[in-house]
Amino acid sequence: MSKIDIRDIFTATLKSLIGLEVSFDREAPYPPIYLIMRAVNAARDPKSGIQMAEQYPIAELPTPSPTYNPGRVVSIQLEALATNDEPFEDAGIGVAYNFASPANRQTTGPFDRFRQMVHNPRYAPMIDHVEATTGPVERDDDDATQRVTLTGPNGRTVTYVFRLSRRRRGELDEYWLTDSVVQE
Repeated sequence: MSKIDIRDIFTATLKSLIGLEVSFDREAPYPPIYLIMRAVNAARDPKSGIQMAEQYPIAELPTPSPTYNPGRVVSIQLEALATNDEPFEDAGIGVAYNFASPANRQTTGPFDRFRQMVHNPRYAPMIDHVEATTGPVERDDDDATQRVTLTGPNGRTVTYVFRLSRRRRGELDEYWLTDSVVQE
């Protein structure tokens, strides 16, 4: 019977789960928990270059429904962003991520990157905004846009254009989702 080294199992597991290739000094007596913690910490560090599996949808938050029209999709996101940290930190941003189209998430995700983008000065007025004035939804078959003017907590007023669509391959076909939000 051959002897199995826990380091070999751990190395293969890391490579298959998160694409991380590691090697260990065979002479060093690292306990397995130490190796696990090193890998977890590396995976959490955005500078490590390791991509964790995308968390979608963000659990315990509203998710898309084929019954929602484009205006409802925008209003759900605005309501959540107005109280961003309810019921937990950055939950409002999580709702916006849940309603982002797959193409949008591919460009702006994973969630931690999306969250950083929304905290960026260009989108920060959306977080905990105190007033939202929505324009009419303009629809063209499977595409829609809606202008939204928000007043941020600091009094700054910014207008955004939400672009949505409902045609895509896969399980979210026929669901109105946000393709982009552009500042005017």
